[in-house]
Amino acid sequence: MIHIPKVIQRVRAIIIVDGKILLINRLKKDESYWVVPGGQVESGESREEAVKRECLEELGLQVSIKNLFIESISNKPDTALQHRTDAGLAV
Repeated sequence: MIHIPKVIQRVRAIIIVDGKILLINRLKKDESYWVVPGGQVESGESREEAVKRECLEELGLQVSIKNLFIESISNKPDTALQHRTDAGLAV
């Protein structure tokens, strides 16, 4: 039997306010780094719904989506088979 790995759907929110991109500071294993808000699309959820949910969870912001504009599949070994969609948003 052939094993076909499941592609993980992820979304990221690109929020620009006054010419600045909104980032979140992450702390993992004593390492600090900056990322745009986002996360995994849950079962039965659209990409648009996922972006809105992630912004509410991570930022406490309700957002509206202007457009979905970048789609990519990760080529990094630790995130292989992750399908990402980036969204331009209005806060």
